Amino acid sequence: MSLATYDVKQELVKLTQNFFSIENPFSELKNLLIDKKTIPWIHNQIVEQLSQIKKSDETAAITRLEKSAYEQQMKEDDDEKNRDVEELRQDLLQRNHLTRQLEILRVRKEQYERELLIRNTVSHVHTHPDTPVVHQHPSQPVSVPLLNPNTHVHTHLEATLSTQDIELSIQRINRRISEISKELEVLDSRNNEREIRRGDREKRLQARLNYVQKTAGVANTLSPNNQKKLLSNIEKEKKSLTQLHSSLLLKADQLNYSIFLQQFELSLQSMQRPFQEIDALKAIVKKMKEHLNFKEKAASIQSRLNNTMLTIGNNNGRLQRLLSNLSSLQLANPDLTRRNERMEEQNRELLESYNSHIKTRNKLFFPTLILSGLSLLFSIPLILTLTGIIPYIIAPAVLLTLVIAPPALLLLAGLGVGIATITYAVKAYFNNSTIESNKETIESNRRQMGTNQQEIYTLENQTIPNLKKELLQNEEIKNRLTDELQHIENLAEQALKQAKEVEPYAYSSMPFFNPEVIVHQHPSVNNGMVTPSAPPLDPLYPVVRH
Repeated sequence: MSLATYDVKQELVKLTQNFFSIENPFSELKNLLIDKKTIPWIHNQIVEQLSQIKKSDETAAITRLEKSAYEQQMKEDDDEKNRDVEELRQDLLQRNHLTRQLEILRVRKEQYERELLIRNTVSHVHTHPDTPVVHQHPSQPVSVPLLNPNTHVHTHLEATLSTQDIELSIQRINRRISEISKELEVLDSRNNEREIRRGDREKRLQARLNYVQKTAGVANTLSPNNQKKLLSNIEKEKKSLTQLHSSLLLKADQLNYSIFLQQFELSLQSMQRPFQEIDALKAIVKKMKEHLNFKEKAASIQSRLNNTMLTIGNNNGRLQRLLSNLSSLQLANPDLTRRNERMEEQNRELLESYNSHIKTRNKLFFPTLILSGLSLLFSIPLILTLTGIIPYIIAPAVLLTLVIAPPALLLLAGLGVGIATITYAVKAYFNNSTIESNKETIESNRRQMGTNQQEIYTLENQTIPNLKKELLQNEEIKNRLTDELQHIENLAEQALKQAKEVEPYAYSSMPFFNPEVIVHQHPSVNNGMVTPSAPPLDPLYPVVRH
């Protein structure tokens, strides 16, 4: 059995039945019934069972996780080995290719350097005038440095290159040689890493042999990363089992007494005890069941009462918000009314100003046209004079008086009247714009007042009355539930008190033909039950005196 399959209720039933097979005095059984607590013996058995199962589950989980990690590591090692073999094959091919390139480049570099040496030697010989120039005749052999037999095919190409080209070629060869050297270093580094991995795999292989032979743990068969994963998985599994273990213990603790009471009632039919004790225990069980039933009802009522009180609190908060909103709306409409009155008064003043400005503008409009026309008319002589049509035979003073002054004065007068006309027209325009804006605001305020009035009506006649009615109903429900809860709790306490008062009734050991019964106070008397008037048939029953 595992914690996942552990049936708490079934195990409690079994352990409770086992408990009843143990002889317990009446007083102890009575105390267990009326205390309503976890039965210690049963609880301890459950705790011991769950602890053993938890330990077994942890061991099984560790074994399972170790096996899984072991198999996963073997697979990873095989995959890693195969990858290393393939990588080695590719690296060998690459190394051979790079080595051949390196040899070719070095030979080529030697040829270029030899060619440069020859050219520098010849140049050096011809640059010294004191040194006799030696001319080679065709009949005499030319002294040429020996070349590599494998590279003689390149001499013609070298001969066609300039010295600068050869030097650039040598530089390129050197760069390529450096690149190849770095690539070879990378290959060497990868080879070293493969050797390290191979060594680690061999160590793990040896550890596996020891693990199979049970001489070592699984840790050495795993890589450091897989060791961490295994430890992490084990901790997670232990944590999960601990949580499940705690959950089962809590459930067992919650069900302990209820199952004990249920099984106790069933076991009374087969208990080998004096019938006085059996009757007393039956009465106690009955009262305790009543007590628990009342307690269950009380818990249900308490839950409903809590919900009702929460609803009342929420509704009170909502009512306060609605009343505040209603007050704001009731104050808003008079304020909007006053605003509209002020804007209407302003519109009347603006309208008067507008009419006045329009009237003034109209009065100034025709004088402006007349002055403009006269200015144009009197400007004709000035224009003719300036264009030379009328010669400058008039004296300057006369010219200024007769030709220049009249149009200038008329122009100034026309400009003044025109500016005044435009000014009044602009004022009229702004007056009209303000009037239209105020009208829109007034209309908007009226619509808002209508909306506010509708909301006020809804709040005063529907929402708030309905909410107050609901509050009254909830208050009535709260009072009823409070009274009902108090009544049920009293019944529960009364049933518990009656259970505590139950004792086995006893008989006096008087002569058989003249029995005299001693009757103890027993809840069954209140229920109309009559105690026997004769001694028990079994003389072995003990007499209980109080």
